[in-house]
Amino acid sequence: MASEKFVKGKRVLVTGGLGFLGSNLVHRLHGLGAEVTVFDLQQKIDSSLDNLKPVEGKVEIVAGDIRDEEKIRQAVEGKDFIFNFAANIGHVKSFDDPLLNLEVNCASHLKLLEALRKSSSDATVFFPGSRMQFGLPASKKVGEKHTQNPLSIEAIHKMAAEKYYLLYYRNHGIKSVVFRLSNPFGPRAPMKEGTHCILNWFLGKALNDEEITVFGSGKQLRDYIFVDDVMDAFVIAMTEDKALGQDFNLGSGQGISVVDAVEKIVSIAGKGRIKKVPWPKDWQSIETGSYVSDISKIKNVLGWKPRHSFEEGIRKTIEFYSQRQ
Repeated sequence: MASEKFVKGKRVLVTGGLGFLGSNLVHRLHGLGAEVTVFDLQQKIDSSLDNLKPVEGKVEIVAGDIRDEEKIRQAVEGKDFIFNFAANIGHVKSFDDPLLNLEVNCASHLKLLEALRKSSSDATVFFPGSRMQFGLPASKKVGEKHTQNPLSIEAIHKMAAEKYYLLYYRNHGIKSVVFRLSNPFGPRAPMKEGTHCILNWFLGKALNDEEITVFGSGKQLRDYIFVDDVMDAFVIAMTEDKALGQDFNLGSGQGISVVDAVEKIVSIAGKGRIKKVPWPKDWQSIETGSYVSDISKIKNVLGWKPRHSFEEGIRKTIEFYSQRQ
């Protein structure tokens, strides 16, 4: 692939590189021959040095806080690409400390953009937004032009941060690309808590032959996308100038109900069982109902499309964790 040759030797900064998306990207980029620097607090719940054990000593790991302006200024120097994945994660949890969420999920992005504006860097920076920015969908499939009406503190801050990236591209020429991810799942996601990456939490419960809690009827649709397909999109976007200044909805483009997804997990894993419970009030307040991404734009502009079915992604994820045990 042309993208593989392009990435070789490129200097890439991945903030939050020990987390789910970050660690998967680090593995992909290292495998393609990039010079990768990870910038991470290293003590976050959703981050684990185990995620990078296979590339230990082969990538640079810098301990730092994304809110530290001087650390960020140093980190961006000399980089060709920056994936800013550092985050305070959890839409329900974001109500507990909204000011911390503001600092990490919004203001820190402005600090990084300012560091780039004031530097000689010509780096391209990528921002991973969320389907939660849209709130309650008004259509069966959600495109980029759908109104954003976020229902959580975190989603509001994601929306604001996204606007900063697009503004800095227009006003200052900072090369920025925005993605809004649906519901990614796969290897290296947290499996021991259900505040985010819910599907992996379901998988963890199934593999331990435990009850899998589904809120309400579970009939609402979700757009689950396997993490390897997400990485494909990121790498392709690195190679395409057509991506600059653009926003892309990134999902599988297919909907599956939550309860059907759990039933497939139980069937494939051969373990676990479903337990339906009423919606907790805090979760119901941020529930968006059915969501499926319209991925026409990213297909047309970048030539990307998902390679994995839902079932294939589940099998690969189970295989990954089975080998870890």
